[in-house]
Amino acid sequence: MTASSGGFELRGNDDDETRLLVHGQAGYSLAVPGRPRIIKPALDMPRYDVVLALTDAPIEIGLRIDTLTAAETALQPAELIRAFATAYVQSRAAAPDGVELTDMDGKSIANGATEGMRATYPLRDTEGGMEYVGVMLRGAQVLYVTARFTKGVTTPFAWANLRSVLQHHQSWVPGELASTSVWPDAPMLLKPSVKFELSESASREAQAKANEIAELSSEQVERIANLLITSASTDDPPTTPWHPFLNQMTSRQVAGAVPSRVAEILLRDLDAVTSMHDYRGWCWECYVGVGNRAELQLRTN
Repeated sequence: MTASSGGFELRGNDDDETRLLVHGQAGYSLAVPGRPRIIKPALDMPRYDVVLALTDAPIEIGLRIDTLTAAETALQPAELIRAFATAYVQSRAAAPDGVELTDMDGKSIANGATEGMRATYPLRDTEGGMEYVGVMLRGAQVLYVTARFTKGVTTPFAWANLRSVLQHHQSWVPGELASTSVWPDAPMLLKPSVKFELSESASREAQAKANEIAELSSEQVERIANLLITSASTDDPPTTPWHPFLNQMTSRQVAGAVPSRVAEILLRDLDAVTSMHDYRGWCWECYVGVGNRAELQLRTN
């Protein structure tokens, strides 16, 4: 079954975990997990060619492709992409002057695109509303890919995992479709879904860590929380293999953030990680363990 909107086709069935969004005329494709479906844009949205709602997570994804004018094509691509990205942020962000624009390259930009910039920011006039925008150029076309989610509902770990899928599993090379194999085979710590649910064994381990972690200072909690979020928030897609030497780097970082006994507790199942998907699951497991530690349970009982 195929649904269409604004030149885009969403291929597959509503129950498919990952579907392929294709714009045949522009030669663009994007793999979208979370059992996406096409919806009608809300009145407060920008102009989109297509808007998708994920069934498995409260996230909406919008795309639009514009054709450049002759005057615009005369500008340098780097200058042009910054102008487009800045204008979009100015129209959407709650505090646009404080938004950092980041160049898209490598794993974060679609194959075939020549320039790209991205940003994530709080939306104006919304409670906890967040938006990501990626703006890319190819020839005389500019592509906008946005994702809207709610802070506190979608965790930084879950968002980083999904964002890396959306960035890596896209193609702007005509005739070259994006891969829909977005999850690693047989992950151990994190289920293969945008729901970002720990496996049963990882859930038990998160609770065990919470029960065993002794009292931490607020500074130590903030330090390890920031480390876990930063470590998870890379552009590496979930299928990226995890190399053993990364365990050594992670171990040093964790040992520098918390007391040695706490570090031992957090790190004891790091060897179970085999992919970036599982690593983000491990980061979330540790985050949950620190957030629910025994000292807090005692104080609230």
